[in-house]
Amino acid sequence: MQYYQPMVDTELSQDQTPELALSGVTRRFDDSFALKKVGFSVSNGESVVLIGPSASGKTVTLKTIAGLFHPDSGSIQIRGHEMTGLSGRERDEATRMGMLFQRSALFDSLTVWENITFRLRQNSRISRDEAIELAHAKLAAVGLRADTALLYPVELSGGMQKRVGIARALSDEPEILLLDEPTAGLDPIMTNVINDLILENVRELGATVVSITSNLDGARHIADRIIMMNDGETVWEGTSEDLNDSGNPYVDHFVHKTTDGPIGVGLT
Repeated sequence: MQYYQPMVDTELSQDQTPELALSGVTRRFDDSFALKKVGFSVSNGESVVLIGPSASGKTVTLKTIAGLFHPDSGSIQIRGHEMTGLSGRERDEATRMGMLFQRSALFDSLTVWENITFRLRQNSRISRDEAIELAHAKLAAVGLRADTALLYPVELSGGMQKRVGIARALSDEPEILLLDEPTAGLDPIMTNVINDLILENVRELGATVVSITSNLDGARHIADRIIMMNDGETVWEGTSEDLNDSGNPYVDHFVHKTTDGPIGVGLT
């Protein structure tokens, strides 16, 4: 893509292996390409935000990193180790990864504490008391009271569900955290609260983060680096400060919401 100019840190490329690296990742659904040779890397402890119009491949990219989708071709490496082709257990042994889904994806039939500790209880011999204690700690980390643990998702507001989703993503102290629209559907005040909670917890964990957001103010707030996608490809990357004056027609069209530009009609 002629407009894509990856940011290259020479010192990093020579002396350190990226925490996460995608190269030539392609994924097709039926007759359509969702991803077309997507490639980027994320340093240890870095927060990268993916932006772009609907159907640009952001969520497919995140789910492919998480192992929920398998790429048709290309490479996904974590600390230099290839992840494609590994089983779920092998991936879990290679790295701890947490994910917040766009609509939180809480299990309606489980209480909050059961939701938060679901993965841990599936993969270890953690006791009920230990699980509840852990859930209390993670609820406190996202600003919720301990008695929230006994509630069901239907009893929670949208903002509380987002917090519980974050608590679940943080439950096993992930090394890589994937966040799909963490503030979607929230009012401006709660959006700021959630973004601050993400920053606070990520800094404490030292986790590497890849997020998707349609909120450009939120992207500026939590991102060390921003990558824009369009039509299944990466078309630009830069810092938050570069967004308003990127010189990239895709970014300008998306950020300034102009009527004319290279992004297809109906995708914005």
